[in-house]
Amino acid sequence: MISPEIYDDLRPYNDEEVSEVFARVINKPQFLVVMKYIWPEKTEAELLEIGAGIQSTKDLQKQIMQPGIRRIIENSSRGLTCSGFDQLNKETAYVFISNHRDIFLDAAFLQVLLFELGIPTTEVAFGSNLGAIDMFVDVGKSNKMFTAYRGGSTRKEIYENTLNFSRYVRHTISNVNHSVWLTQRNGRTKDGLDKTEERVLKILNMSADNTLDGFAELNIIPMTISYEYDPCDLLKTRELYESKDREYIKSPGEDLKSVISGVLDFKGHIHIALGKPLTAELEHISVQGDSEQIKCITEILDVEIIHNLRKWPVNYIAADLLADSSERASSYTNEERKSFEEYVETKVDQLEGDGVELRKMFLRIYANPVLNNELQHV
Repeated sequence: MISPEIYDDLRPYNDEEVSEVFARVINKPQFLVVMKYIWPEKTEAELLEIGAGIQSTKDLQKQIMQPGIRRIIENSSRGLTCSGFDQLNKETAYVFISNHRDIFLDAAFLQVLLFELGIPTTEVAFGSNLGAIDMFVDVGKSNKMFTAYRGGSTRKEIYENTLNFSRYVRHTISNVNHSVWLTQRNGRTKDGLDKTEERVLKILNMSADNTLDGFAELNIIPMTISYEYDPCDLLKTRELYESKDREYIKSPGEDLKSVISGVLDFKGHIHIALGKPLTAELEHISVQGDSEQIKCITEILDVEIIHNLRKWPVNYIAADLLADSSERASSYTNEERKSFEEYVETKVDQLEGDGVELRKMFLRIYANPVLNNELQHV
């Protein structure tokens, strides 16, 4: 039996730690900036009083997280909707494996929906890249975030850290009975193509004695988040363009800039769909060998995630603009096409480089969900 203390470097803060953490969080200048966004009408004294009253994760979620995320939705979207949540059992822990479009919001929107439906929120894996963002670790780990640290200076250290991460996820599901949110890939999807990386499933499988039984134990639910407008489309296009001929190296503060763009920039409609539980599908996998079974599970996740992706008029318009056609005109109006064309030109004009290539890359972010879905139905 592995002692739970081995996970102290990964796990979220407990309630006693949350109380201690918020005693220092409220003294950071960034705290009032965030709180002023949520409650512009309140005084600094009132905002500090709210922060000083946070004594537990539940306090944080009720007093700050839920109203904060709702403020983001109100200020920068046309609303958040959901489907598939009625299948969840409040007493069961799940691993939600999700497509990944936004560093912060993908998981945050799931949490607010679960919270408002009276379903226990999940623990959320976050990468070491976000550890450099001031105040993010303290607030994040107070709100059930845990460290997805899988690096190391030697192969042995990398293996041990990765195995420890895998064991932690399984321990959290099987022993603690807390749900966990994971992404289907390392890093956000930049080009609109949602694809599960086999390595994610291989990592989860490291802590299992048997592949199919091990995945059944995790109660995996495929999750799909769809944004009508990607709030980071400009930043993603720039990264795609700059990485086409060379390795892209992030500049200092780039992740923070993406978080801020995600929060502030327009998102249009947002929808989260929970797919069919993976457990039932596992019974139909007949191939032998860990590698082949993981390949099958990857395909099942991809089909479900892509199937549940909402295709908005802008996605069909982008696909037609790429092909210089009107093949999908039944899925949008002339006014919608004109409006999106203006949106594209306004965004692309802000980028430096080959305008034609930049426009294609920008359009692919929006077109690929439609094109990918069409390929699945050929």
